[in-house]
Amino acid sequence: IDPGACLTVESAGTLDVDDLIIINSTGLSNTGSLINRGTVTATVLFNRFLRAEDNMGSRHFFSSPVSGMTISSFFSENINLGELWEWDETDASWPHVVSGELLSGKGYNLAQTTGSLGEYSFIGSVASSASFIATAPYLSTHISRTSSFDYGYLNPNPIWADDRSWENYGGGGWNLMGNPFTSAMSASAFITANNGLFDPNYKALYVYDGENDVYQYAAASVPGYPQSGDFGNFVQAGQGFFVLALYNGATFTFNSSIQVHQPTVAMLKSTTTSDDPWPGLQLRLQYGEKERETTIVFNDAMTTGSDPGYDIGLFSTNPDVEIYTALAAGDNSVNFARQALPATVAENFVIPVGIDTKNGGEVIFSAYTVPLGTKKFWLEDRVAGVFTDLMTKSYTVTLPANTFGTGRFFILASANTPTGIDDPDALIPDLRIWTSAGNIIVKGDLSEKSFCQIYDIQGKIVFESPLHDGEINIIEMPGNYHGVYIVKVVDGIKVVTQKVALL
Repeated sequence: IDPGACLTVESAGTLDVDDLIIINSTGLSNTGSLINRGTVTATVLFNRFLRAEDNMGSRHFFSSPVSGMTISSFFSENINLGELWEWDETDASWPHVVSGELLSGKGYNLAQTTGSLGEYSFIGSVASSASFIATAPYLSTHISRTSSFDYGYLNPNPIWADDRSWENYGGGGWNLMGNPFTSAMSASAFITANNGLFDPNYKALYVYDGENDVYQYAAASVPGYPQSGDFGNFVQAGQGFFVLALYNGATFTFNSSIQVHQPTVAMLKSTTTSDDPWPGLQLRLQYGEKERETTIVFNDAMTTGSDPGYDIGLFSTNPDVEIYTALAAGDNSVNFARQALPATVAENFVIPVGIDTKNGGEVIFSAYTVPLGTKKFWLEDRVAGVFTDLMTKSYTVTLPANTFGTGRFFILASANTPTGIDDPDALIPDLRIWTSAGNIIVKGDLSEKSFCQIYDIQGKIVFESPLHDGEINIIEMPGNYHGVYIVKVVDGIKVVTQKVALL
């Protein structure tokens, strides 16, 4: 099966090959494709092009497109292999893999040898189905994820799986899976087939882009927006991805119904459709040579609250700069890479935009927009008192060092230049505490006499710092602080306590 060619064995069909079925690929964007919905009796040799070593080949998660191949045979068939790792969610580690089988549906990380061209051979049988048993810190009986309380913050209820807790939080439920098929697969079909197993704020497949050090999400498609932070809907053969499981022991299944022929979809790239575009904008942030995006869309099938599969949480890599939005109807402590709202109430909402950058510097805001009637999309800079029409202009501003969170920038939809905007922070809890780039961030209105204490799990104070009366306080933690800590903020008679994880 040559690059670009497709073969389907239908449910009543049989393919019996005495020798080999050879599937070839050239580069990242052209491969042969085989879908088996019937019976295939043959050994498959899949010559898959991943990434060359000098093109971030060692920052690429892959999966085996065939079943039954052992680790030893994978190394013996390929001469440019360095080391192979798997992700262990239970303790957030990357152990080496030296024996056993390349499991169908599981993702791996590969370090290639210097000069490797990224061409690898996989030999085994055609998979028509696969399953993956995920691990997570949470019990299957506790499945709500509407607030930080449901993730364990100050929650006294028995929500933890066996041997899991804040002391043993591990990877928080992030599991590395991969496409097990000899064709591409539909992300939305996989999500639908496994409905109820995803954390509802992260109902997507997260594909790591090693070139730009960001995770792109493959999820329910929103038409009309160029590919960028949104990976699209198709995951190519051999592609690994992360999934955030809702509870421990959730069993994700792959079946042939989710297979699709997309032989020209590249590894780490996908496509989106322009049919019936939803109104909205893809807000872009240019920072030097880097660009980050967050998307806001409007459709009356959406709600003002959380819409699982359409409101997509950000999977952070703590880069130099990050952009996201907070839930417009009330912050639930999730940073969103994409947020969906009903079009009928667009003018009634002010959407907080979050920026995280430790070093600060000049940034340029711009947007790709799809019109919403006569309304324009405005970026408000509340510090400078400036409104920018993103449908016609960009906005350049220099951010101070240690800029974190929401509170300065907002998105509004209005036919006229906005005036007298109500403060959306009234909808946001008084205090928000989270971590970014190894620091603890405290956002909220505090008095000049407030202070912060940080405890380890044993209840010992390990750090204490006064807080100023600005909106953002950044507690820079020493580099050797890792694990779960309790953050206690005291402001007069007001005391707020929250657990955070420093990775």
